[in-house]
Amino acid sequence: MRQLFLLLSLFTLTFGLRAQSAMDSELRSLISCVNALRDADEKSYAAVRERLTQDAKWTPMDETGPFLRGVECLPAENISRFRLNAILNDVARKRTPVSVRAESMLNGEDPRYNYSLFERSVREGCYAKYELRKRSGRQWFVIIPYSGPDSIAASLSVDGGEAMALKPQADGMLALFVDQPIRDNQLITLSVHGNTSCSFVIINHNMRDK
Repeated sequence: MRQLFLLLSLFTLTFGLRAQSAMDSELRSLISCVNALRDADEKSYAAVRERLTQDAKWTPMDETGPFLRGVECLPAENISRFRLNAILNDVARKRTPVSVRAESMLNGEDPRYNYSLFERSVREGCYAKYELRKRSGRQWFVIIPYSGPDSIAASLSVDGGEAMALKPQADGMLALFVDQPIRDNQLITLSVHGNTSCSFVIINHNMRDK
């Protein structure tokens, strides 16, 4: 009986650790890069560019789609931004030879990459929705709002199911770990509501596990 109890306790502990999977070093590094761009000067901006140039594990999350007119903030609007996308797109272009760029647009659906990120924005009182595909296994979704976690609210649903809220973290970001393995034919919908008009960065770790 004692051995059975110990085995059950070990199983419960192991399951609990799996269910609360910690962010790995790559995801933490990408979060660090984004945070370093807040109020960045040209020197720190260049330093982040160099870090991302040397890191071949990520790709731009271009599949979030085109500019959402009336929902997202226009480039000319006076809101604070990370200016991340200029770095992402420049580094990604340099990875791919000119002769094959038209046929090889990198994004988070590319099976060569488990990490993707992109900067978007939302107007106060509006909802921005992004549809993501070709994810599989367990997932981390992180949103880093420029103006802090109270500036937006975000949730995620799979195939139109129950919305799961991204929860504010002590360091100012919102995060959600999806422990239920997702199939690559399922549709992920990420919804962001603007409590104020602000920019934010979405980061996804697509674990591709079973």
